[in-house]
Amino acid sequence: MSSFHAAEYYELLGNRGGRLDREGPFLLEALASAPSNRVLDLASGLGLHAHYLAERGAEVSAYDLSEGMTEHARKQRPHPKIRYATGDMRYPQGGPYGLALCVGNSLCLLDGRDSLDLFFQGVAGVLHPGGILITQTLNYDKPALKKPRIRVEQEQNDRQHLVAVKSFQPADTQTRLTIDYFEAVSGSVRKTSEESLLQHWTAELLTECAAKAGMKMESGRGSYDGAPLTPDSTDIILLYRKTD
Repeated sequence: MSSFHAAEYYELLGNRGGRLDREGPFLLEALASAPSNRVLDLASGLGLHAHYLAERGAEVSAYDLSEGMTEHARKQRPHPKIRYATGDMRYPQGGPYGLALCVGNSLCLLDGRDSLDLFFQGVAGVLHPGGILITQTLNYDKPALKKPRIRVEQEQNDRQHLVAVKSFQPADTQTRLTIDYFEAVSGSVRKTSEESLLQHWTAELLTECAAKAGMKMESGRGSYDGAPLTPDSTDIILLYRKTD
């Protein structure tokens, strides 16, 4: 599947359910305690968070590895305070930033511990002293996420009907995610697929990597509404602060 099709499909399926209503207040709280309003959004995807923060006064640099996704975000969510660019989350550019974020379980797409270390070292290198990093990953220690499962999502408008069938196949340290997209448009059905391997990062490992890069974990929660992080939490949301 091309990155441009992926961007269109993510727009239809990934921008629903009041996501920013849940996540936005936490991000604004972090931005208020950051040493500057310059924000680095890594694996920025559709540009949802970048646009949300720019609308509230932040100067945002938004990077995504997918050229198609970056171009889609630039067209769908332009803003004078956002700079969209294609880039690898392990090698951030610019700075110094007051706040960096990598959410949407994107960290789990990295291919191993070395890449995770590069990510934290790279972010630490472009953060302002006292700057904040927020990461959000899934808690693969949760019993429900250890089981094979299938999830179906769909969206329909006047032009097309899109169905995504997501299958999750967990192993000891990784989950294989396969997504089959079925798009009915212009009298025909098109099927495309994508596959990802998701690493099972733990809060302990993430905190260890952050500390190695000179960042201290300041708070952890199991959801954006402030629920504590427990073995049954779905999310691992961690806030780190650069110590020098």
